[in-house]
Amino acid sequence: MTNPYLPEMATIEKIEQETPNIKTFYIKRDGGNFDYNPGQFCIIGVPGVGDCSISIGNTPTKREHLELTIMKVGAVTEKLHGMKVGDRVTLRGPYGNGFPKDALKGMNISYMAGGVGFSAISNMLTYSLDKRSDYGKIEILYGAKTPADQVFKNKIFEWAKVKDVEVKRSCDKGDSTWKEDVGVVGQYYDPNFKNRSRLLFEIDPGFKNTAIVISGPPVMIKFTLIGLDKIGFPKDKIFASLEARMNCGCGKCGRCNVGHNYVCQDGPVFTSAQIAAMPAAF
Repeated sequence: MTNPYLPEMATIEKIEQETPNIKTFYIKRDGGNFDYNPGQFCIIGVPGVGDCSISIGNTPTKREHLELTIMKVGAVTEKLHGMKVGDRVTLRGPYGNGFPKDALKGMNISYMAGGVGFSAISNMLTYSLDKRSDYGKIEILYGAKTPADQVFKNKIFEWAKVKDVEVKRSCDKGDSTWKEDVGVVGQYYDPNFKNRSRLLFEIDPGFKNTAIVISGPPVMIKFTLIGLDKIGFPKDKIFASLEARMNCGCGKCGRCNVGHNYVCQDGPVFTSAQIAAMPAAF
């Protein structure tokens, strides 16, 4: 694509309702879907309304369509939520650096996500599941405000069936139907928590062969990194997606810069060590 702002037309092929205000759109671009790395994002647009940056949710090994999980939070996303299968949208991308999938080979990976932020790391997660023999043990730690706010409910149960994959879920506030953990998702990295991360504290207590991949609301990432620092987890083995800090995708609008870093180009994936050196990252 010679003009980075020039989108291509695409068609909505399928829509899944995740929560009352979150939907996953399965989209196919007219010219065929582009190559991308886990952790990259694209810009989806509605002609006459505007566009917004959204993480690509599915593994690049299965890219017959793009899975974009979108929360209704503004004019563009509200318009998208009102669209139907067969409706037309625009796409451009991919943008950003993505996760270091090759450097993570052979390592155990603990995936931690909060809310709709799960979509920003689900691509790396599904890639590591698709390339199962390339990676060690996998742990999925997911939290949301309430049981009704949990995304990927059916997919999570399928992922839990894969060999050497463990799933733990929590809600800030449970209800009469919720039988799993209650509290913030960061509690799984607390050594005093009764249902703490088995991967970190039992399987690899020295953190020698484990990496952590994180995405979620900024406040969740902030306090998770603080908690991991307290237990001495290596900062260069923590990879966080700052996917909320993106707009044009090209490093031109200046809305995503943190110090000298442009999140849309230098990121959105940064190590904890890099984030610690970024002024006011949160």
